[in-house]
Amino acid sequence: MTETLAKTGDAVSAIIGQTPKLVRPPYGAVSQQVGNVAREMGLSLVTWDVDANDQNGGKAKDIADRTVREAHPGAIILMHDIHRETVDAVPDILKRLRGKGYSFVTVPELYGSAGDAGRTPVQVRERAAG
Repeated sequence: MTETLAKTGDAVSAIIGQTPKLVRPPYGAVSQQVGNVAREMGLSLVTWDVDANDQNGGKAKDIADRTVREAHPGAIILMHDIHRETVDAVPDILKRLRGKGYSFVTVPELYGSAGDAGRTPVQVRERAAG
């Protein structure tokens, strides 16, 4: 796990010129080991709490309806840009959520500074909600 995260971090650093501080575990799978390794490496784990359930396709309108229905303040929404229907749903999702008063921010803007590195997603959500 440590080697995988280190190699990925090195590859990202080489491309963007910055060391990553955030990581989304593959498939969102968070375990004690993943949490410990992330903490040791100074990384914050980021997962989602709204799933567009688009991985099996579906109509763009259905994806948009589901996503807008499940959205809530502070939500991170999982969508897969490898699916055409999902990409087609995004403009409608953004328009409808803006119409409900939502704005869109980066993860650091949502959760705070990189000084929060190594916390688990649950701990981050508790802070964001409180």
